[in-house]
Amino acid sequence: MADGGYRSVRVDGGDMRCYLHLPKDAQDPPGVVVLGGTDGISAQIETVVDHLAAEGIAAASPDLFHRGARKPAPGNPTSSTLHVAELLADVRGAIGELRDSGIAPERIGIVGFTLGGLVTYLLTGLIPEFRAAVVFAPSYVFKPLGEGKDPAPFDVTADIGCPLLIFTGGDDWHPSPEDAARMDEALTRLGKVHEVHTYPGVGHGRIVFTGDEGGDPLKAHAAEDAWSRCLGWLHRYL
Repeated sequence: MADGGYRSVRVDGGDMRCYLHLPKDAQDPPGVVVLGGTDGISAQIETVVDHLAAEGIAAASPDLFHRGARKPAPGNPTSSTLHVAELLADVRGAIGELRDSGIAPERIGIVGFTLGGLVTYLLTGLIPEFRAAVVFAPSYVFKPLGEGKDPAPFDVTADIGCPLLIFTGGDDWHPSPEDAARMDEALTRLGKVHEVHTYPGVGHGRIVFTGDEGGDPLKAHAAEDAWSRCLGWLHRYL
């Protein structure tokens, strides 16, 4: 598959959509799982996957809502019926799709945006196969998932097993600059390889590069800088 497209992946006895794009003519490319926000595999996430493939990185984005899970209400992530066990199965399904496409198991990472960012933070502590992770605007990492029945992503900080890059906006409220500082402090104290970058004057989700940043120079700079750092991180550790 030279161009991006959807595949059906069997997970827990059901079928899950997965948007996959393999780089053209790449020898032994790395691969990443890409997790989107509350819109799931949106056009924006398809574009991110396509951009990664253009940079020589295979990418697969699983549909985390394929079971019909309730999406979180605004400002209340604990209202979601996304449960950790199901998230693990779905992401492992995407990992399997990458491996079946020829990606070496030691060259797989994960990238997440907003809701997908908090899930990425969580899964870096639960899936030891990941070799690198990048998180954009991870919402509510201090609140539990699965209607409040599952751990909060921040609870697994001590178990994070790969280099972690985090991007936040200075005008964001989830995560706020204080939240970003709290994550940075904990990761530093625990000796985790990581970087936290906060862009002043930039709000929630405005650090996602798609090539069309609405003409706002500040947002465009933040998105382009974050994207460049993201690619550098993935190429360095994968």
